[in-house]
Amino acid sequence: DLANLEILYMNDNKFTGNIPSSYTKMTNLEVMHIQDNELHGQIPNGIKDLSSLRDINLSGNKFDGTIPHLLGDAAKLEIIELQYNEIEGFVPSDISSLPKLKTLHLEGNRLLGTVP
Repeated sequence: DLANLEILYMNDNKFTGNIPSSYTKMTNLEVMHIQDNELHGQIPNGIKDLSSLRDINLSGNKFDGTIPHLLGDAAKLEIIELQYNEIEGFVPSDISSLPKLKTLHLEGNRLLGTVP
């Protein structure tokens, strides 16, 4: 049971598949770094439920689909790094309402439109 986990570093491996739904139940998680793997699929909407999350780095994978609109509900987020995936569509406007956001990396995807 990883319910009390606060920091998760799983970078630079060869993990495949999706982010397990159980990861969205780690309510004490503050840092999630799973960059530079071979993960794919959509970023889970349940990320918004990680109310303690300050720093998320999912860069350098093969995530596709869109950035979840509900990502903007994670009010403590300071750092979002989703660069170098295969994410498409528009940047959700609710990202601009994150009160503590300091760093936003979205380069190297297939995003459209304007930055909110």
